Amino acid sequence: MTHYCSSCFLREAPVAGGSCPPCRSVRAYRLGIEVRGLLRRAAVQFQVAADAAHNGMEQEDIRVSLREVIRADAASVGAWEIIQAAQELVNRMAAIHAETAVAIGAELIQALERAGEIAGLVGEALDAVTARLAALA
Repeated sequence: MTHYCSSCFLREAPVAGGSCPPCRSVRAYRLGIEVRGLLRRAAVQFQVAADAAHNGMEQEDIRVSLREVIRADAASVGAWEIIQAAQELVNRMAAIHAETAVAIGAELIQALERAGEIAGLVGEALDAVTARLAALA
């Protein structure tokens, strides 16, 4: 029995209810666009977090420093949530088209490494502000 593509209904599909190879490639390409968009949003959040952490360590007023560190923490958490959404899309993509998922996986790894750097920076800023608060007490 011949099975047809569930997306285009024109070409034969390898399994019943499945998609033909061209349709799988198109779906993987579209998921790749979504993942790259999410990674760009995460990069913006990382930059906001880094700037806020640096500002928090450099401010003279302890209240401004604390506000900036809280802002940095919130931005890094937001970036982490975006990266998790991108990871879910890459997992879906791997089931559709493994080669594309591997290529995007490298970009995802870079974003995860950046997340580690930002988490360390935010931690340093929080430690600096905490030390300043302890000195005031």
